[in-house]
This record gives sequence, C-alpha cells and structure tokens, in this order.
Amino acid sequence: RGKGNTCFFVLREQGRFTVQACFFNDKNVPTQSKAMLTFLQGLTEESIVDVRAVLAAAEVKSCSQATVELKVIETHLISASLPNLPFEIDDAGRSDTDIEASESTERPFPRIGQELRLDNRWVDLRVPAQHAVMRV
Repeated sequence: RGKGNTCFFVLREQGRFTVQACFFNDKNVPTQSKAMLTFLQGLTEESIVDVRAVLAAAEVKSCSQATVELKVIETHLISASLPNLPFEIDDAGRSDTDIEASESTERPFPRIGQELRLDNRWVDLRVPAQHAVMRV
C-alpha cells in the first residue's frame, strides 16, 4: 500500500512468517526514490521479490514478526503474479461463521467453493489454514 512518499507492504516467507517492509522517499536521491516508489506501488499481490533491507525496531500488529520491520534499500522482482487472482486469500481463510454473519450486511463476504479452491491450488496453498495442514 503506497501513499504519498511512502510504501508499506507485507513479505511472507514460506507462508509461515510475515514481516512488514516499508520504503520512504529519500530527498537526497529523489529520482531513484520516486522510481523505486512507483515500482513498489505497482507490484501485484503474491509476486515473488528479492529484498535488501535494514532491520529496524517497530510495533506491527498485522504481521507475525510484531517487533520489527524492514526498511527497504532495494527490491528486485523475481516473478510477477497475475494482476487479478482467482480469489482473495483473506476470503478463502474466513470461517463459515464470519461469512454467514456478513450476509446480512451491505457487503457480504464471498463463499469460496471447494472446486474453485482445487482448480487454483497454487493460491489455496497460501491460506494460513492450509499451511497448518501441510506442516502436520
């Protein structure tokens, strides 16, 4: 997610660990910083990247590594994912209870059927519950 002169994104390692990464526009090298910011904001979800960064202390509630974040120095795209995934990983990870509770709201959560999940197993394997099954 990029906003203004910053970009924040979550990196996942083998599906088990997540860490927040951030990039801030550097006023000393504005051209390179702007290019990097544009590049990072254009990355599609689930793309594979190689990141060089500095580890910094931080409080992050949305990642498994909650006491640190990465200050990005450079990033290289290894493999870009499709711009539109067959389904969102968050949607596939929701419980039936959450889905049913949302049906009475203005924006109910979609139900991801087993056939869709099996047809797109490469996405389904990124759901945290599926990782737990594979580790057992």
